[in-house]
Amino acid sequence: MSSGAKNRTAYVEEVTQGVTPIMGWKELIRTSYGLGPTQNTTENNEISQNRMSQGTSATTVDVAGEIGMKWRYGGAIDDFLESCFGSRWADDTLTMGDERISYSVASFASDVLVSSIARGAQVGSMAFTFGTDDDITVAVNLTATGWAGKVDATPYFSAAAPEVGAERFNFKNFTSLTLDGVEATPGSGTCISAMDLTFDNNVQTQRCINNGAYIGNVIPTTFTANGSVTVAWSAASYALWIKQQTGGAIALSFTIKNGEGSYTITLPEMEVSGDWPDGSATDVIEVTLNVSARRIPPTITRTAAGA
Repeated sequence: MSSGAKNRTAYVEEVTQGVTPIMGWKELIRTSYGLGPTQNTTENNEISQNRMSQGTSATTVDVAGEIGMKWRYGGAIDDFLESCFGSRWADDTLTMGDERISYSVASFASDVLVSSIARGAQVGSMAFTFGTDDDITVAVNLTATGWAGKVDATPYFSAAAPEVGAERFNFKNFTSLTLDGVEATPGSGTCISAMDLTFDNNVQTQRCINNGAYIGNVIPTTFTANGSVTVAWSAASYALWIKQQTGGAIALSFTIKNGEGSYTITLPEMEVSGDWPDGSATDVIEVTLNVSARRIPPTITRTAAGA
């Protein structure tokens, strides 16, 4: 039997996709770990001397899954954002690029000595969820080009450097949140009760005949930034909602800050859509605006505390 508390995880950036470096491992703190292999099968349609099923044949293997995390300053989230955006942090600013950045991601259940490693893992998407009473969570979806597992006392990683950030960002860390340039506050008529934002590469996988069971390539296609904003129904939010009928766009920007640093995410041009809001006599009426960035890539800027 194994305890979840004994399952350690770590990651390292690869120089060559699918080739795991010996050094440079970093601790991966997470709330869930779903990165693993899925064995695909096909029915064996042979006919024997009786009518008994002939079972299946093992075919391809898909290595993918979601890692649940909480947002800290620096560390793993910053690294995975580079793979998601396809570019490097430059002067503490990140925007969309075309570079393919991959990782080896490993786990080790120390109480039962079971290890796994996914190689050539690229970030397909990162989904950020913001509420009014909890930490900010991030769901990181990865797709990898290979996997291995074993049972012995030696994990695939060693000397993993500790996570840089200690403080978790939460709903109290917003220092600014604007919709179309107007600060979203109760007084402005745009009180926001929930928000989520997903950066997605819409990755496709490519199989090669001479590459065995695993995929040969992970290929990012269209980069999208989509999400939803639940906002109090008012004249101000109506002005945002009605833009869907004219093809107009809105801008979204917010800053979060704790004792270790801050991030500002800016999406200058986003299409909006949403249903007409309704509710009962005792409901607080809110409207959910679905937003999708177009033409202009989003930008993330980070600032370390004291900088």
